[in-house]
Amino acid sequence: MSRPPKEINAEQVGKLAAMGATSNEIADFFEVDRATIHRRFAAEISKGRAQLHMRVRRLQLRAAERGNAAMLIWLGKSILRQGEAEPEQDAEFTVVIHSGCDCVPDDPGAGYCHHRPASTEDPN
Repeated sequence: MSRPPKEINAEQVGKLAAMGATSNEIADFFEVDRATIHRRFAAEISKGRAQLHMRVRRLQLRAAERGNAAMLIWLGKSILRQGEAEPEQDAEFTVVIHSGCDCVPDDPGAGYCHHRPASTEDPN
């Protein structure tokens, strides 16, 4: 013969969940197995945790409204999906100026185009 179900106040389960108590803590409080709490009071636990989440968000928003920069940044990242900006990478490139020729050089790094080969003579 099975044991009669233990009297557990559903409203109290919801209040404990709203205070942030874990399922194990609620089960320990009522001296029952965690599975019993989940099986019989899943809706109350879900509602209590939703109330806790809303209360925490409200407090975070109040802190942000008071100018708490860290909270503003955190809320921006978590709610608005704002993240750290990736630092811009400066691309390395070479600018070659050709006078008298408007072609695209074969080797931009060479400093001259194929129409004007590099001079091997010393200009001085």
